[in-house]
Amino acid sequence: MAQTFESWWSSLGPITKFTLVACILSAAAATFGWIDMKLFFLIWPLVPVQPWRLLTSVFFLGPFSMGFMFNLVFLVIYQKRLEEEEAPLGFMGRTADHVWMMLIIILMLYPMSYLLDMVIISKAFSMGIVWVWCKRHEDQELVFYGFSFKAGYFPWILTLIHVIMGASPADDISGVIAGHVYVCLKDVFPQTHNFKLAETPQFMYNIFPPMRIGVTSVAGVHTMEAAEGAPQNMPHRWGQGRRLG
Repeated sequence: MAQTFESWWSSLGPITKFTLVACILSAAAATFGWIDMKLFFLIWPLVPVQPWRLLTSVFFLGPFSMGFMFNLVFLVIYQKRLEEEEAPLGFMGRTADHVWMMLIIILMLYPMSYLLDMVIISKAFSMGIVWVWCKRHEDQELVFYGFSFKAGYFPWILTLIHVIMGASPADDISGVIAGHVYVCLKDVFPQTHNFKLAETPQFMYNIFPPMRIGVTSVAGVHTMEAAEGAPQNMPHRWGQGRRLG
């Protein structure tokens, strides 16, 4: 049976919903002239008096276009996958950890934006999200328009597609660097050097309380309820090949 919009929307987590709505609203505002799109740009001399640019530049993918749809689809897909997967591969029930990952990636992109004169960092942010998921699933098979390959190669394939479409690789490479810094700080260094430099601070849990995943689900949607503290790591489940296109 075909999935209704209501059931599909209900299946999305809060981070995926926020990402989708923020990208669509900013694109609509630019497309229909509600807001001058230059107000979304990360122009550093204007940030002290217009601080919203620090956020709008992250979720503004440009006006409605084929390029917008292409970038939005991959951003939403991989936000959703990270939000739905259990620890340590994803952030199911751990919105604070998910938001903290996003903040680390964004903070890494700010200096690169300044040095490379990138007024929009949304594409780099999207690549950072893709990189985190792919690094945590390096050996998983993906299928993209009939071609099968391991997830570890996908960010580079996506970069090549962007270059073929006429985009600069600077955005994608910046996203790869930012995403890789997070992976190293969160996944690698704690095991190799016993450094825990990307732990989510307590104030984030106060803002986004951990959720306990229920054992039942309705219409394919896991039920959640507030937990007393941060959830324990749950065993991960290796997935099957995923079709991307």
